[in-house]
Amino acid sequence: MGFDMTDSSGTKGRSQEDRTTEGRSRRPAYLGGRLGRSLPDAIAEKPKTTASEDGIKPEQPGEDAPKQPKTDNVIYSWKVWLFKRRPLVSAVVVVTIVGSILLAYWAFPQVLFIGVITLVMLNRLAPYLFPVKYTLNERTVGYRTFLAKDIREWSDLRMYREFPDGVLLSHDMRTVRGKLKETLFLYYYEDCSNKDEVLKVVRDKVVPFVPEPKGDDDRTYKGGIRSALRRVRGIKRSSKPPPSA
Repeated sequence: MGFDMTDSSGTKGRSQEDRTTEGRSRRPAYLGGRLGRSLPDAIAEKPKTTASEDGIKPEQPGEDAPKQPKTDNVIYSWKVWLFKRRPLVSAVVVVTIVGSILLAYWAFPQVLFIGVITLVMLNRLAPYLFPVKYTLNERTVGYRTFLAKDIREWSDLRMYREFPDGVLLSHDMRTVRGKLKETLFLYYYEDCSNKDEVLKVVRDKVVPFVPEPKGDDDRTYKGGIRSALRRVRGIKRSSKPPPSA
């Protein structure tokens, strides 16, 4: 009675190999759940887009919602040209600008440098040299002219002050930040014919400037040499002994 050792050993060897391969391909017990898809399959498969019941396309996560336009209706506008109001001063300003440009070109003969200086000077003097269009809108106030413009929000302005030829709009001057910010001056017509129209809008938008009342002893706290001498005299008077009876 004989046994085929080759078949049994081969079968035994194959069974061990199969068990080893099966053990290696099996996932660990702590990684439960379904197997995930491979990366190429996940990329190739695209989500299906379906329209909503109302017929409106659903908003995609990357799309931005359309912005609503903000209306800023014009309440009142007018034009002013300060250059022709004072001819002598205007002539001096023009001569000063031309002389400064020539002097800069003589000191630094570079076209780019002279061009930058000219643009900076014209930008700062544009409200005086060129016609200015002032506009009072629902939300903003300011002016536009050649090479310059200044538009402010009414909510940023805290006070105004009236002058014979215009009105000054400023920030809260009681704070350091308000003092550092530039003010905005609105000029009237040369004959001040539109003063009432301008002030009517400004009074509705900005709180008027009211100076704080000064007391009787406020002059003793002013700075300067005269105030210091006044304080010294007051100290000397208080330190003198009373006269004997």
